[in-house]
Amino acid sequence: MTQVPPWWRVYLEPKPGWDAADYEEVLKEFEKKPPNRQLLSPILAGFIAGVVQANGSLGYLKILQNPETYTPFTEIKCDVETLNFISRQINDGWGFVSERGARLIVIGLRCILLLKIIGPYLRGWKYRAYDAIIGNGYKLHGPMLEKIFQTYELDYGLRTVSIEGKKFRMYVFRGKLPQQGDLKS
Repeated sequence: MTQVPPWWRVYLEPKPGWDAADYEEVLKEFEKKPPNRQLLSPILAGFIAGVVQANGSLGYLKILQNPETYTPFTEIKCDVETLNFISRQINDGWGFVSERGARLIVIGLRCILLLKIIGPYLRGWKYRAYDAIIGNGYKLHGPMLEKIFQTYELDYGLRTVSIEGKKFRMYVFRGKLPQQGDLKS
């Protein structure tokens, strides 16, 4: 009897050009906490995309210094109740709560899955950031990050986040500021 793969597997097949040397190992970790199938609901996907569009971040987290290695992230910022709901759908990530609100950081292959589902609902430079991330996979090395900024016409800001006691550098995408006269009325 043929085993049917889980619903989310179709979203995670490596594309040509991805660094997928450890793909099977990463996939096994992913399978330990599968996402909720409700993510496929256009209403839920549109809702999460709206939260990301309004107050979320996309970018890369520097996970290794030598060799220089990056993994994509989606950061979702909102109130605690909404964040708990979104977290249950994704079924993984790092949640942070402070006086300024709550945020959830989703990285790697799970970030790819989330973006493939909500990406079509994103607009502007966040759509370009989504396109850059899913086109380049769950792991990058060295100069690839700079190439992505140029190719997709994205700028970035730097931040630091502490996850499980370790500090990581975040390269947070942002749109390039339009030149005078570039705005359309």
